[in-house]
Amino acid sequence: MSSVIIFFSLMLVTSLTSILGISVNGMSINRIFYNMPSGVVNTAVALYQRDGVYDPYFNRGQLEKNIKTYLTKSLEGYISSYEIDFTYYKKTENNEYVVDGSLYRRKVEVYFACTYSTFVRFEGRRGFEIERTDL
Repeated sequence: MSSVIIFFSLMLVTSLTSILGISVNGMSINRIFYNMPSGVVNTAVALYQRDGVYDPYFNRGQLEKNIKTYLTKSLEGYISSYEIDFTYYKKTENNEYVVDGSLYRRKVEVYFACTYSTFVRFEGRRGFEIERTDL
């Protein structure tokens, strides 16, 4: 009888420890993605001049490189690989959002996903937008 109690006690402790580890890893991945420093994105903002006015936009190559580098370095030890996708979009005059194929993109949504335990998957989305405050 006592060996059965010890067995179930060890199974309970093992299960709780495993669940706690999964929860801690998930919270860490969540924090790393959603608390990404603003400098990661801000250093990818470039300017172009149109009619004597400088307008900011995201340098696509630099933005994607910055975010991937940040995630790869920050998530080392938590996961071995991840999925990432960048969607650039703009708002039309009808207040609809459409994919922005221009060179001067001002809005981006970043989709991030990873599997950090055998059956546990994290997925998240973050949006970044350049707003003109001096107009």
